[in-house]
Amino acid sequence: MKSVAGKYVSNTIAQITCITLDDDCGGSTLVWNPDAQPGESGAVGWDVLGGADTVIAADRIGEGLLSIIDDPPSLLHRPEAELLCADLLAAARQGRHQFQTVLEWAGAQNLAPAHRLLASAGDEHPADDIDWFHQIPADEQRAVWQILARALEPLRAPQLLMCLQPPPQGTHLPGVLRTLFTHSGESIERPRQLLVVAGPHTRGVAAALVDRLLWAGYEHGVRVDARPVREHDDAR
Repeated sequence: MKSVAGKYVSNTIAQITCITLDDDCGGSTLVWNPDAQPGESGAVGWDVLGGADTVIAADRIGEGLLSIIDDPPSLLHRPEAELLCADLLAAARQGRHQFQTVLEWAGAQNLAPAHRLLASAGDEHPADDIDWFHQIPADEQRAVWQILARALEPLRAPQLLMCLQPPPQGTHLPGVLRTLFTHSGESIERPRQLLVVAGPHTRGVAAALVDRLLWAGYEHGVRVDARPVREHDDAR
């Protein structure tokens, strides 16, 4: 199979690595590439809140988004920031909000709407997480908020944000790819196999997407192979 990974690997948006998905059955290729031009064939977005459909899934996505934070001083509080991010994701999904709302809550350091949504839904553990967060020292809270802001800041770029919250007319794909969508309206059949081609140090939103695809493939009986990008991959 000819790989198109070389063409689409990009670090132009805050070191977020692009991912190539190939069903390896008919040669059709889907590309997660925030740099793609609108309507570009094969380009897909990811409904990140659609992927946060359980507490565990939200936790995993939070871990992926915070993986771009790797400086030693920040690692101490990164787990707390991951948990806070997961709570915001779960609350936004519960309230049928867009991912933009998560960014707004985080920017305002406002947990009240998220707490109300989680508490009203009976999701005791996430709501309890927020109660616990309010009880930790103020300087620790500030450190956690700062780390979360650094992790989410790249996702505010308009072109990338467009790839994370589907438009009303976006076309959702079936089965294992249900959280992916195309802006061009292309119809793609449910694959029997997925090939995930990612950079060797995939982090941030790309890492979260890879993780969710691997889990979705396992849950739906679709073979998912992960393969690193190689310098000699054919980009033509």
